[in-house]
Amino acid sequence: MDLRVFRNHEANAMRFVVNIVFTLLLLIHCNSAAALQKQEQAALDALILATQTKQFETLAPHLSPQCRAKGVDAKVFARSIQQVIAGWPSPIVSHRLIAEADGGYQLIATRADGTERQYGLRFDKEGKFIELDLFSVKRMDTSALKWQGELVKNLPIRRAGNGLILVDASLDGIQGTWIIDSGAPMLSVNRKNQTASIGPKDVNGALVSGTDLITVNNFQLGSMHIDSFQAMSMDLSALEQAVGEKLAGLIGQRELAQFNADFNLPAKTLTLRAAGFDDPAQALAVLPFRMQAHLPVFTVNMTRATPASKPLQMLFDTGAASNLLADKYWRHPSLTQSDESQSQLAGASAARTTVRTSVVNGFQVGDFALPAAHTVYTANAPLETDGMLGMRSIGERRFTLDYQRGELRIYPPSAAKSE
Repeated sequence: MDLRVFRNHEANAMRFVVNIVFTLLLLIHCNSAAALQKQEQAALDALILATQTKQFETLAPHLSPQCRAKGVDAKVFARSIQQVIAGWPSPIVSHRLIAEADGGYQLIATRADGTERQYGLRFDKEGKFIELDLFSVKRMDTSALKWQGELVKNLPIRRAGNGLILVDASLDGIQGTWIIDSGAPMLSVNRKNQTASIGPKDVNGALVSGTDLITVNNFQLGSMHIDSFQAMSMDLSALEQAVGEKLAGLIGQRELAQFNADFNLPAKTLTLRAAGFDDPAQALAVLPFRMQAHLPVFTVNMTRATPASKPLQMLFDTGAASNLLADKYWRHPSLTQSDESQSQLAGASAARTTVRTSVVNGFQVGDFALPAAHTVYTANAPLETDGMLGMRSIGERRFTLDYQRGELRIYPPSAAKSE
């Protein structure tokens, strides 16, 4: 055989072998990518469905424990994403993906309200979201407000059917009903009453979807007023349904923080005094607390605790009607639980979730035994605590909340009459 012919045959054979090897490698790679793509697609489908149903449980299995958003670490992301989904403003009805050179994607989403939004996505090797840029961080101005006028004294308040505290106040000259909600970081205006929006906001460092920052020109509470300050705007439709009347908004922790706030529930009055005020009345209990974000945290003991039981760390929120407990305390042997049931839970957003409930007895703070109270169980207790104490843990008593001293004081019926 001619040497050139042999070499041509040899070169063709080598090219054939190389092509076969390349094809096999390509097939192996494509099969692996197809499996991963299928998992990614399942995660993406779950995300779209979650925006339509506002059900976090749909998305949860597709989130990596390390999932984060741009500028938001995994820890903040984990405690915020459920609220983001629950408050999602408008369902995603169509979308397209654009692949990026670094392995991530841009989700171009068209929402039911006709707007188009762009969200960054990234998957891990298992096809779960490792980055999901559904929200961003923007710090709020939580500095002390410059109240003007005389401190309010014996301002009339009333209780809603679910136990929340209501008060009349005016926003930019318009009178309305407000919930006194120490669990809200700042004044929150019902979106129907908002002024010009100036951008997104965050709670404990993370934005809650469907909420904006606005500028309020004037807010009047009894004899006191504040001018030209930052507040939040959000949809309070679900709260209006729960309370049974129209709401102008929420008066938050920032508005109360510089005072000794005296809630005289039997007399149905609110009095604001200078922080550190020494009340001559003898308190039934003095409950010390520390602050976590904008919420007081109490150390709560179980009256039937075993040596292995640890004290609970519980938040306190005047804007919560019922108590809230982590799921791990459902049928806990150190607590007395009765009237077990399931119910629909709704927060500030319109999203509703089915939860387990019971009446719980067996908590005490220091020497003070908390009354038996309706309790809701949750898989995600806020701010990495064991739960939250709501207004039913106070009952129909007079109490004072002093943030500077870090004390909640509860008074006996004989001290119900405040000055």
